[in-house]
Amino acid sequence: MSSFVAGAYGTGLLASFGAEVIMLEPLEGSFMRSLASVGGPGMGALSSVVNHDKKNLALNLKTGKGRELFKALVKTSDVVVETFMPGTMSKLGLDYESLAVTNPKLIYLSQTAYGQTGPRSNDVGYDAGVQATSGMQTLREHPDVAPPIFSDIVSSVYGALAILMALWCREATGRGQYIDQSINDAMFSQNYLSHLRIAWEGLPEDIIAMSSHPPRCLLGCFRASDGYVVNCLLKQEQWVAAAEVMGQRQLIDDKRFDNIVSRALNDEAASRLIEEWTSKHPRDEIVDAMTRKGAPCARVLSREEVRHDPQLRSRGMLVELNDADLGTVRVPGVPFKMSETLGEVKTAAPRLGEHTVEVLVSLLGYSKAEVDDLKRQGAVGY
Repeated sequence: MSSFVAGAYGTGLLASFGAEVIMLEPLEGSFMRSLASVGGPGMGALSSVVNHDKKNLALNLKTGKGRELFKALVKTSDVVVETFMPGTMSKLGLDYESLAVTNPKLIYLSQTAYGQTGPRSNDVGYDAGVQATSGMQTLREHPDVAPPIFSDIVSSVYGALAILMALWCREATGRGQYIDQSINDAMFSQNYLSHLRIAWEGLPEDIIAMSSHPPRCLLGCFRASDGYVVNCLLKQEQWVAAAEVMGQRQLIDDKRFDNIVSRALNDEAASRLIEEWTSKHPRDEIVDAMTRKGAPCARVLSREEVRHDPQLRSRGMLVELNDADLGTVRVPGVPFKMSETLGEVKTAAPRLGEHTVEVLVSLLGYSKAEVDDLKRQGAVGY
């Protein structure tokens, strides 16, 4: 039960490796279906990216019969994932404590912006807001610019990891458990530059500043004649190699640039010298010359270039799925490859209620006529 990317992306990963994942949505559909609608109502582009390989059951939890169906499904399930505000599932009588009575092996993940406890636990939070409260937004060069969706993806991967850990623990104990996951916690754990600042409290301010905002000359984006490139010149040999490629002996001989700290303290001057050279050359020429000398460098790819990138295509990261209504849908592939266990993105995201009949008949033993009656009662949809 994930109304947005949080939760949905992680369960999609699990589905890619064979987990049977059933999306439960209200009869009107989740909020995500309304975003970037394509091909007609309820066909959100974002949903098509993160909900591949899942089944869909439209269920009205506001009705007694809908809650009864939910409890029956939970009895046969290993995991429940929900992203409602704290207390919502308790009010419905569908919280972990209530459900574990009949399924003590149940693993129940609640994923919210700020977790189930703490002074902000009842605050409504979305991706951008959590990036702000976790300190991630202040690390951006332009903190006044809205961030891309990032928190939901990271926390969703953490959620999948927590589920796998709980399943492993269940093998040893025979018991399930409750997982309280905060997206804000997940993002703070990723904010390692702030962690360094906290750990290094008391050190000189220039050293602390270098940890909070990596100098552009070391880890920065530079203008090329046909776009941009990113250099990653952390090691001394990488710096020297880049300087030799650019013919900039000054970057080697000048005392302002002779070690990583002095380069950081003179970042503006060093970056100016670098861009004086990069701006006169195309990206491919820069990258080829730098990488041959052992200086890490990469082109900044446009969305269209990413879509056709040969590296991503060779790794199976650009998957084309056939959707009955939308035609060809392109979604990300599985981001890790296992030698013995094949992960594969196989089917397009389901329509609202597409598998309602199938799920209730195959898992709960209802007849088609009985499911039709449930629909007339407003308990399910398809």
